[in-house]
Amino acid sequence: MQTYISKPEIGFPKSEIRNNTEMMNILGLQDSRKLKILFKKGGVNTKFSTYNFKENKSNEDMTKMCFESIEKLFINNKITAKDIDCIITCYNSTDQQLPGLSSRLFSEIDFNKNIHNYPIFGLGCGAFVSAIKLSNTLLKDENIKNILVVCCEAQTHMYFENSDPNDNGQLMSVTIFGDGASATLITKDSSFNCNKLQVIDTKVSTCYSNSMSMKNNIVHLDEKLLENISPHIYDLVSSLLEEHGLKKEDIDHWVMHSGGKKILAGVKKLFDLSDDQMLPSLQVYKNYGNISCASVPVGLNRLYTLSEDNKYMKNPGDLGIILGFGSGFFLGASLVKYL
Repeated sequence: MQTYISKPEIGFPKSEIRNNTEMMNILGLQDSRKLKILFKKGGVNTKFSTYNFKENKSNEDMTKMCFESIEKLFINNKITAKDIDCIITCYNSTDQQLPGLSSRLFSEIDFNKNIHNYPIFGLGCGAFVSAIKLSNTLLKDENIKNILVVCCEAQTHMYFENSDPNDNGQLMSVTIFGDGASATLITKDSSFNCNKLQVIDTKVSTCYSNSMSMKNNIVHLDEKLLENISPHIYDLVSSLLEEHGLKKEDIDHWVMHSGGKKILAGVKKLFDLSDDQMLPSLQVYKNYGNISCASVPVGLNRLYTLSEDNKYMKNPGDLGIILGFGSGFFLGASLVKYL
């Protein structure tokens, strides 16, 4: 049995924030020299939020951006909700747990009543790779052919509320995190003619680090985050390649979690990647910020989009690494072939 992943489709809230000016106005820290420096170091140009800061209230954009991405996925793959045998939802927004994301989707989309439903909550930015691993197991069931993976984050307002202007770790979270959603079809049906890739293998790992923590719904990132996680990322990817007789030079495409400017630069250095190989993930970070579990599928979408626009070279048979990591830390890497 082979496992295939379609080109993810994406959706974003209507509220767009242009960091340097608009976010400082929101925080009431227009004259903060520290925040200006952090924004510059952060490297995010724009991001989107499900929170209406002018009216100081949440809106329904979390659900809407999921519907938007799912609708595009169904249209582009010429399928309907009735063709889906299983749903995996990935999200980490603590104030959106009840009703759960899958319940919200079921309230508006006519899925089969006996559909399998697996929520992944708490794995943070690595959740999409975990969904790939889970899908590969679920597809061995003869009754499951098509799996819908929905990744959604609506957490920006958590970082704005009660943030401490004297805490650099909190302010860094404010500068980099954004909201967004994606919908991806993972299937064992090879007949789809749309953009897709084949999963060769997936490895996951969990290690403990307190370089990323949460208190009172505020994420705190410390300066040793990259230092602590880098050896684990390197070991995981290296072991995956070695098991298949491959070297880093055999991998054409890298799509990774867009965790931050330093994180991306660190992974680039770790595997000696080119600017072109980093382009999809760098563009996701600059245009949307750190969108947690949605960052990897949005990165895949960007790779395909750049290729379709002749701004990025992708050929049938090319190999790729999909890399996700986060939440204390969960690590996941998939070896894939582009078809």
